[in-house]
Amino acid sequence: MAAAVAPWRPEIVLPVLRGGTYPGILLAHLLQVDVYPVRLSRRENDIVVHETPRWLIEPPAAVAGRRALVVDEMCSTG
Repeated sequence: MAAAVAPWRPEIVLPVLRGGTYPGILLAHLLQVDVYPVRLSRRENDIVVHETPRWLIEPPAAVAGRRALVVDEMCSTG
């Protein structure tokens, strides 16, 4: 996966906490870039209550204007 995204030259990795943590940190290490964990969800207490995801932990201001690779464990409606 790191070889596949390397030509895109991400400057930072934003792993979505929970499922994206391990692969995101590993990719950041392999790509030698900074990592800024984020968290967003449609769920509260594991029940879907929001139509669209809500930020629980937002990216910091240092992320603005930088090429970011967002890493999560799967693509779904969650």
